Amino acid sequence: NDDDDDDDDDVVAASTKLILGVPWYGYRYACLDDETTHTQPDDRFCPIKQVPFRGVNCSDAAGGEVPYSQILQTYYAMTAQEKQRTGGMRRDDYQDASFFNTIVTAPMTTKHNNAHNPTTITTTA
Repeated sequence: NDDDDDDDDDVVAASTKLILGVPWYGYRYACLDDETTHTQPDDRFCPIKQVPFRGVNCSDAAGGEVPYSQILQTYYAMTAQEKQRTGGMRRDDYQDASFFNTIVTAPMTTKHNNAHNPTTITTTA
């Protein structure tokens, strides 16, 4: 096998034989809550830990990748009161993605969950 061989450039596949792979996962970030941020469960945005990664703080290092099914399970397990207190499912127009916050006890922390869903993925694909 010659790594410099570009024979793959000549491969043609019918469009009816192609499959688009979509990563069905999202991210969960712990919101910072200290004397300067005063993060509330219904805040639209939550400050997260600054973790150096190409100058951006929203990286794998600042949060954790979560399977889409787990994000849905987390949201659907919330009571109506929890959804009301945290603002429920919302949309981030900048990312064109859905998000919601959850409250985790011991210690009391707000977690920010975001992921594309079947509606938002069609606008970004």
